[in-house]
Amino acid sequence: MSAPGGSLPAKGGSVAPPAGSRPRASATATVAGPLTVRVTVSDAWQTFAFQATVAESAASLKAKALASAHVDPAHAARYEMKIGGALVRDESRPIGGLGIKDGTPLVVLPSRRRPVR
Repeated sequence: MSAPGGSLPAKGGSVAPPAGSRPRASATATVAGPLTVRVTVSDAWQTFAFQATVAESAASLKAKALASAHVDPAHAARYEMKIGGALVRDESRPIGGLGIKDGTPLVVLPSRRRPVR
């Protein structure tokens, strides 16, 4: 039963989450096994799913994605990785330290914009 106005529950009631909402993960939650991350390589317009551990470096994950997209790994320095639109500045950091969780989408794209012809 709602209180007058309909926005607060009656005393002793509980508040249900809005319909269609997803429960939020705890910020302190840890994952004991491998993570599944999705990496989109913009040059190939393909998304690849990889199993990774929280200790794996972002550079290693980027190299795997570029190799899967048939981009020469020697050109990895010409590409950057983004998480949620934010640039990963230090790709030597482990992905667990970057806040990457199971199912997190990543994007690998050229560092420099290419001219449209």
